[in-house]
Amino acid sequence: MFMIQRHGVPLEANGLSATQNLLARPDTAPILIIGAPTGAGKTFGFQKLIKNTGSVVLFIVPTQALARNICESLEREDLYAKQWDSQQTCAAVERGISTWTERLHSLTVEARQRGGMIVATLEAFHGITLGRPAQSKTDFDVQDVLTHVDWLVFDEAHLLNERAMGFMALWATLVGFRRQCCGGRTRLALLSATHSAWVDFLVRCDENNLIRLPPEWVDYQTETIVDLPATAAAPSGVRLMHGEVSVELHPGEIRELAAELIPALLGRHRRVLLVYDSLAEFGLDESLLLKVAQTAGLQREQMFVVNSQDKQAGETLGSARIPAGWEIPDHSRLIIGTSAVEVGMNLAYATALVTDEGFNAAALLQRIGRAARGDLPGEAHVVCNAYRKAPHIHRLESLSGTCSIGTVVEQLKSPSLIPFCVKRARLLGSAYLDMLARQNRNLSKGLNAVLTEIENREGQRPLSGRSLLGLARREVEEFRGRLASSLKKWLEAIDEQLRDLRGFTPTVKVQFRDTQVIQCSLDFAEKRLPVPDELDRDSSGNTVLVYRRPRDQCLKERAEPIPVVQVITPFGRGKLQNVWNEADLQEKYRLLICNDRDSNRKELEHVVRFATASGLVPRVPVKTANVEQSGSMVI
Repeated sequence: MFMIQRHGVPLEANGLSATQNLLARPDTAPILIIGAPTGAGKTFGFQKLIKNTGSVVLFIVPTQALARNICESLEREDLYAKQWDSQQTCAAVERGISTWTERLHSLTVEARQRGGMIVATLEAFHGITLGRPAQSKTDFDVQDVLTHVDWLVFDEAHLLNERAMGFMALWATLVGFRRQCCGGRTRLALLSATHSAWVDFLVRCDENNLIRLPPEWVDYQTETIVDLPATAAAPSGVRLMHGEVSVELHPGEIRELAAELIPALLGRHRRVLLVYDSLAEFGLDESLLLKVAQTAGLQREQMFVVNSQDKQAGETLGSARIPAGWEIPDHSRLIIGTSAVEVGMNLAYATALVTDEGFNAAALLQRIGRAARGDLPGEAHVVCNAYRKAPHIHRLESLSGTCSIGTVVEQLKSPSLIPFCVKRARLLGSAYLDMLARQNRNLSKGLNAVLTEIENREGQRPLSGRSLLGLARREVEEFRGRLASSLKKWLEAIDEQLRDLRGFTPTVKVQFRDTQVIQCSLDFAEKRLPVPDELDRDSSGNTVLVYRRPRDQCLKERAEPIPVVQVITPFGRGKLQNVWNEADLQEKYRLLICNDRDSNRKELEHVVRFATASGLVPRVPVKTANVEQSGSMVI
């Protein structure tokens, strides 16, 4: 066990931290990378900037929940806020208004008039880059962002993965050039709990790298954190972030630890947070957790669940019917969630945490950071696999006694908080730009002009022109023969994957007993659900997998491999058998291509190299669901 020391942020005379005040200075670099632990008030600085200067901020967030929370915070201060996400799209469609027309008006008219913040999900903002407004007959493009926005901000930027690096390189180059060389107004801020490997990827001067930004374009700022005694009164001029938090590691299963710890924690704390890595494991434990809470004296209404499936129904889909969603009521005392609680959730007064180990060091750090916000002491209990410990658990085991938050972060981020492969980021980044040249020709043409001008000024081109996908595309265009059709279909499928910065898996519609129809990950259904009791159709004609029992009575005790994944290869369609996870999918896809008799063709050398090295696995589009006699679903 170790203790994270109570800590806070020193404030300057105007009540803001040094980093928050930096935002209002006109002489900052075009690209500002801000590192600060969870709770340091990174978003609050932009709120104050809007109030004091009338700036226009376009704030990109990873989740709709975080977007909603930020908008509500600004509205409470009587500041203009507009949310761009799928909910806004649905609302606009219902009113008979073009989504992109409404977004253009909110940016160029409403926010421009008195300052304010547009809070957009990554997918919504990416639509501008891809030229989606023009496809909807709306004259709204990248130029409008660079003309009307003072700060383009990516919150929780450490969550950006290799797939997003070409997209990020594009915006860093455009913003840096216009600000530094043309007197442009827009600056780019990347906010993160800690600098991750992708930061080095953006600024490292390596001839083999995708991007080499001029050093004067980029500034790193790390928020100053002061450690404080556990019991002494907080000194004036310091805003407290977290009280003292004890962290204890427990080998075992989360269901066992939850049953053991939750009643005692509820007796000591106003709010307890319980976080599972697996939605399926929570589903199996749902009834158990209800009994545990009731034994501790809680009513069902004092529990609340946050995950991707149950939020759609307003209560859990299993037998317990625990309240669920995104808006956590004030009276909730036991909050149960998956990774969905790591960002964007209002977890005030949650001072106790029981959690699985997380998928990586960053996820676990985010979860621990959700507990004991402000000046409340807390405790975190981390359940880890006793037989196969994750690397970040090994690193935590070396900590003891009282540690500063800086020490904990440094220990966890060695070598990186989130696994990041620079080679893959470079390959996918250049492929993204190659795709963009076909998807948004006007933007690509403008980018090339900017790159030429930067090369003339700086003596080097900031974005590499080398693209393995570009070489593969030329091979496809020049190929004549029986594979021509399948090669083109594969290239189209690769472009479609590159347009998806997150890498979402296909979904299927599912209905359990006495619940509404929900969207469910196809992989989840294949691994954790049995053959449905029947197949139905929704109003749009989509297949619905119908189960006559609650979810917890349908879930398989152990995950099973996906029986068949139908994929698109350069040589036609193929089937991968018994796929366990993403890494297994990629390896089996690579072997499928390498074992094909056409993989040794010299005229397709770059096609094969890209297909086997990129990690992109195009799947055959999901149209309907059928059931085999063997008991598996075929999509």
